[in-house]
Amino acid sequence: MGLLIQNQAFEFIVILYGSMCIAFLYQLLRIYKKHRKPSWFLSGFQDILFWIFSASSLIYMIYYSSYGRIKGYTVLALLIGAFLYKVFISKLVETAIEAFINSIKKVFNFCVKRIDKRKL
Repeated sequence: MGLLIQNQAFEFIVILYGSMCIAFLYQLLRIYKKHRKPSWFLSGFQDILFWIFSASSLIYMIYYSSYGRIKGYTVLALLIGAFLYKVFISKLVETAIEAFINSIKKVFNFCVKRIDKRKL
C-alpha cells in the first residue's frame, strides 16, 4: 500500500511542477508580446507553437509519471499547479523580469549615448 501512495504522490508532484513550468512559460510569452508587440500573424503563430509545446510536454509528463494514465488527481494537480503559480509566484516573476528588461534597456541606451558622443 505504501508503494501505491508513493507512486501517486510522485505523479501528483510531477504534474504539479509541470503545470507550474507551463504557466511560467506562458507568462514569459505574455511579457515578450507586451514588449515586442508582434503582428497578429506572428502572435498567432507563437501561440500555436506554445500550445503545441505545452501539450506535448504535458503528454510527456503524464507518460513519464503514470505511463499515460490520466486520473482525477492528475487533473487536480494541473489545476492546483497553475493556480499556485498564478497566486504566489506570478507577480514576483513578472516584477523580476520587468526589472531585468528595464536594466538591460538602460545599459543599452547608455552605451548608445556613449557611442554617439564619440562620433562627434
